[in-house]
Amino acid sequence: FEHVYGKKTGDTFYEDYILNPYRFYELGHTSGHILRPLSEFSDWGEYDAVIYSRGAIVLRELERRVGKAKFREALRVYFQQNMYKNASTQDFIEALNRVTGTDWTDYILNQLNSSEPLKDAA
Repeated sequence: FEHVYGKKTGDTFYEDYILNPYRFYELGHTSGHILRPLSEFSDWGEYDAVIYSRGAIVLRELERRVGKAKFREALRVYFQQNMYKNASTQDFIEALNRVTGTDWTDYILNQLNSSEPLKDAA
């Protein structure tokens, strides 16, 4: 997105359509953790906030920590290895760990299983 529209537009889009709506949702709700079955979500609003918005926030923070180039390479490896398959969280973690040479397992699982509000998302 940023390579076509620029960083400023990318940041504005992220804030307007992902971060701010999620923050608004958190004001009145406890969002719960990402990694859970569909049946455990109370309604579509919770699912949307947790899976689409919180999930995107977690991925953006991970990209910030890993670096854009390594993150994109990890995604490329993950997509290539799991094309036409049902991929798992562990498949993503393994691709990221392999590309970066760092074990991100605990960090990712903590983010996916945490019900705490996202304090440091930006």
